[in-house]
Amino acid sequence: MTEQSPIRQPQLLPYTAFCEHLPFLSIDPLFIYLALVNIQEFERQYQESVSKILNDLQSMAIVSNRLESTIVEVGSSVQSLNKMVEDFLKQQPESQLAMKHKAKNQSEQRMG
Repeated sequence: MTEQSPIRQPQLLPYTAFCEHLPFLSIDPLFIYLALVNIQEFERQYQESVSKILNDLQSMAIVSNRLESTIVEVGSSVQSLNKMVEDFLKQQPESQLAMKHKAKNQSEQRMG
């Protein structure tokens, strides 16, 4: 994701200059001035939060892709190991396997 250039916020006039530009209002200029300051602060915090969330989402997408890749690698390794065991078992004569199984049963009977 490309770095976004920060949005430039318009600068508020100092309160006295702000009042000079609004002599016709019947509402207290301080109320309007504070409301504008609060809106700008809210917008700044909102933009920072959205930016952080987007960065976190991008990081999570990268981690998710790496995890998926690792899971695929592990799955392939397990399949290879399974194939190796199957091939080994196919190569063993049945008599050897039967003798090993019989010997295992006998040792278990002695211990039990």
